Amino acid sequence: MHNEAVTGKTGKFAVWGCDSNNQPRWLGVRETYDEAVKLQGNMTKAGWTRVAIFDTAHQEVKEKPPTAGA
Repeated sequence: MHNEAVTGKTGKFAVWGCDSNNQPRWLGVRETYDEAVKLQGNMTKAGWTRVAIFDTAHQEVKEKPPTAGA
């Protein structure tokens, strides 16, 4: 996963995708899952492929996680 110390950005969800050359690229971090899904959708609409969301444990997240205390 991208080194947050280098970017100065932290968040709960990192978004990665493959560009038009099918090269993996870091697209950013988002604080909430909904924000990450929005970025994922925007990048997919822009033609990126295999856009995925990862949590802080570097695990791919495919559905909205339960809220704390739920």
